[in-house]
Amino acid sequence: MLAGLCFAVWVWGVPDTWAGRDRKSAAADVQALENETPIRRIGSQVMRVSPDEVSDDDLASVQQQTADVESKQERSGTLRDLLGLRRDVSIAERRWGHWKDYYTESVCGEKMMEFFANARSIVDVPRKGVFVSVEHAVRPPDYAPTMVTYCPSDYDGKEKLGIYIHISPGSRAILPSPGYQERMDKYRLVYASPSGSSNNESDMRRCALALDALTQLRKDYNVDENRVYTGGTSGGGAESIFATFLWPQDFRAAFNSVRGFELTSSSCLPFADESDIRTASKNQQPFTFISGPQDFCYKSMAGSEQNFRDHGFVVRFFDIPGMRHETASPESFDQVIAWVEANNPRL
Repeated sequence: MLAGLCFAVWVWGVPDTWAGRDRKSAAADVQALENETPIRRIGSQVMRVSPDEVSDDDLASVQQQTADVESKQERSGTLRDLLGLRRDVSIAERRWGHWKDYYTESVCGEKMMEFFANARSIVDVPRKGVFVSVEHAVRPPDYAPTMVTYCPSDYDGKEKLGIYIHISPGSRAILPSPGYQERMDKYRLVYASPSGSSNNESDMRRCALALDALTQLRKDYNVDENRVYTGGTSGGGAESIFATFLWPQDFRAAFNSVRGFELTSSSCLPFADESDIRTASKNQQPFTFISGPQDFCYKSMAGSEQNFRDHGFVVRFFDIPGMRHETASPESFDQVIAWVEANNPRL
């Protein structure tokens, strides 16, 4: 009997017939490779087999099957690391190799880069913004972003999952509550929230974080590109609209909690002209405004909805009883995503 096989990679499968160089053959139902030495089991007997005693075809077969098993084990280990709730996940990928492309690949193109080269970095609250270079707004010298993620625990690596990226109004990522985790399971979405996206950061920094987070998720998961959404709370909600408007090739809908936004306002999209707005409206992405009577931004929501509708956008204001200035509840998320997916032209 053979002992000490802790370094062998076992290949369990259907019975196979091994042919030796002496032309004799035997049925073996387990095959393995340990330091290039084939192993077989015939009945209850496990034996090492000298490579010189195995046909070239059988040796090649065991090597291939072993490589397949090792690859599967590696994928399985990597997959386990991607499931459930994770904190401080590195965002190592970048949406574009060159920082300029974050501007030029947007709906507004170089006009946006020219605007931010001569204006403060935050359009809706200029007094908070600073004059920062257009390069460092997107990719500062110390750029090493992280995010929080949640993936349904039963994800198998083959299923295509949607993406929901939530932009925080604070410097910390927003952890998904148990209720939100349940919604990610229900709607088959991966949740992500980047750190460092506070209202004190430049608009382009916050958008670059969302774009880079999405690029990392595309590497890690099998993504359904038709179901890539972004949302946010307060200033983060405004950024979700900002990003969805500017990069329709990436984001399919915006889930904006408690922030008004008007397309033609100098404090929302001051670099976008009527031509840009008409171009963006043709994408027919769903935009949502979520608020309630106890939110201090509530009065601006109906006007924001009408402004988008007047410009040909697919839009809806969700008036939630009792909602304060806060992230939409999981129950409200149910309402919003049902409407979004019913109006997503890609579905």
